[in-house]
Amino acid sequence: MDNDAEMTRIKSNLFWQAFVFDKALSLRLGRASVVADWDITIPKKLDLAAWDQLKKADVPKIWLLTSPIRSRTYEQLYSKEAMSASPMELLSRARELGNECMAIEKEILKLDGDSSSLFKPASDPSDLINLFVVSSKVQFYVMSTFVHRVIPAPEGSGSQFSNECLESSRNAIKCHLNGLGTLGDSSYLQQTYVSWTMMLTPFAPFFILFCHVIERVDIEDLNLLKAFAESLDKLKEASDTAQKLFSLCKTMCDVACAYHEDIWQGDQDGALNHEYDEFMGQMGLGAPGAGMNLSDGLAPPEITDWFFGGGEACFNKWIEPWYALL
Repeated sequence: MDNDAEMTRIKSNLFWQAFVFDKALSLRLGRASVVADWDITIPKKLDLAAWDQLKKADVPKIWLLTSPIRSRTYEQLYSKEAMSASPMELLSRARELGNECMAIEKEILKLDGDSSSLFKPASDPSDLINLFVVSSKVQFYVMSTFVHRVIPAPEGSGSQFSNECLESSRNAIKCHLNGLGTLGDSSYLQQTYVSWTMMLTPFAPFFILFCHVIERVDIEDLNLLKAFAESLDKLKEASDTAQKLFSLCKTMCDVACAYHEDIWQGDQDGALNHEYDEFMGQMGLGAPGAGMNLSDGLAPPEITDWFFGGGEACFNKWIEPWYALL
């Protein structure tokens, strides 16, 4: 009887692990989830008996709460079916998902208090638990960024992005930066973090803040971009993918810094035009030599077209750089 119960527990855990990965890959690959929620009849529970600290940190609960929203974010907001919906319908869907994100965020914030006692020196095996905590928080805010990207900014705000979208982007990067200390010098933890956190979902927060910096010349967000790029410099030895990710973000960060430095000067020597053209060529955006007009303080049209659009086309362009990293 005990053996039957243990086998049931193992099978249930395997299913829910596959469920979590399936939902994450839906948003990662831009494909509908394979596992339909309405076909599931077993209790929604990850019983990780051997990972008592992980259970105490409520990480399995967060995984199961966020996973369905990941796949629904793609299916309801960015899929081909979503493109046939009216703007009002998309807005309604996004707000519903946004409300669910707000409820989950309350659980996410508890991780700060509930898991604080779990953090050990870098040599302690429980660092893997801490990695799961950090990863869960980062991935949640990445997902929230995708959800709130669909909600328009308030009229007269002068931005293409809603406050919730920008805050989710900032929180994702801040959680990433705050959690890097849990990795220490362990190459295993660094590789695991890059593969299962940075690459599991397209890191839209970086793109959002990059666009916001270009659009609004926001110095605080520019500093976040710089800190993010610098953090990847420390992770680039983890894998070839990490090196490529660092190069991509460093290039974009350099362009944002140059744009900020020269926008008010009118770029008299044309140096920024050259750097911008080179960047656009690397990203496959626009024709080299097109340059950009800095005099009006507005974002270049190629960037606004590329990032500020909506739906599947925008989603596909967000994940194109991620495909290139594989």
